[in-house]
Amino acid sequence: MQVMTKDTQKLLKEIEAFLQASGMGASYFGKKATGNSELVARLRENGRVWPETAAKVRSFIKRHETSHVRNSGRVISEGRRQERRAAKRGEAA
Repeated sequence: MQVMTKDTQKLLKEIEAFLQASGMGASYFGKKATGNSELVARLRENGRVWPETAAKVRSFIKRHETSHVRNSGRVISEGRRQERRAAKRGEAA
């Protein structure tokens, strides 16, 4: 039985927080962040992660946290939010 390291526990907490805030599925997240749809499932089962993989995950989270905003339970892109604002004002996007 493998024991999860503190670094892996911290990474999994970061991933879980991102998944909850974004509404993104675990498999989709793993595939987009690292090319491995099983990443989150394996971490949840006390799997290990290479430092390079952890860096990819954190980079993905950072990029998506800064380029998306939470709105009514959904994540929408900043560009889409600006389009909605323009539509409400009656402007062409």
